[in-house]
Amino acid sequence: MNYQLLIAEDDAVMSGLLAELAREEGFLIQICSDGKQAYDILINDPPAALLADVQMPGMNGIELIEEANTVCPGLPVAIITG
Repeated sequence: MNYQLLIAEDDAVMSGLLAELAREEGFLIQICSDGKQAYDILINDPPAALLADVQMPGMNGIELIEEANTVCPGLPVAIITG
């Protein structure tokens, strides 16, 4: 079974690299470039896991993870920065 991974990253090159690596591991990928868009996805189409950048427009990664804990309790999350 393939699990959906939501990648919230505003750098297109980085999100592309992360998506490629995750696809190689069998994940289905959904990419968004800002925290508010990621939040909408969490509400409407919750993924199996979330990978979020710290610095994003609209809502930063820390705020996004706090919201994710509210709308998707127990969702595995990882945060990246660069």
